[in-house]
Amino acid sequence: MRRNLILAVLMLAPLIASGGRGSFDAKIIDFRETGNDEYVLRMIQLSQPYGYEHKRDTELVLHLRFQCPRYECDDAESLPTLEEYHQAIELLKNQMTVSDIITFGIVDRGYAQIEGTKNEYQSNALEVYDGIVCSNYDFFDL
Repeated sequence: MRRNLILAVLMLAPLIASGGRGSFDAKIIDFRETGNDEYVLRMIQLSQPYGYEHKRDTELVLHLRFQCPRYECDDAESLPTLEEYHQAIELLKNQMTVSDIITFGIVDRGYAQIEGTKNEYQSNALEVYDGIVCSNYDFFDL
């Protein structure tokens, strides 16, 4: 039992140390607007967040949007806003003009798999943290 507890703490240590944020290197394949302030980002994930071992490069398709939760978006100062989403989109566009390889961040799990798809995910918010565009999904699961 004690060994299992120690193992669990060691596995969660990178997540705790990063404050729920991690990042990975990604090669951008495609980025396009789909309308209504929503975008599709196709990338190859070149490393793993939270210090986990990277076993293989994986193509990911992220559907980006800002979806306000049932509660008021501006109730808490620490929550992402629509303005921050727009700033993150602009930074992402700027980074892609400089290089097709960027650092992409996630908050907690970052995005959730779209049911019935393979390597296709939904992101509900973007924000910039330490110059890195971060995806946040769980923000809306209040």
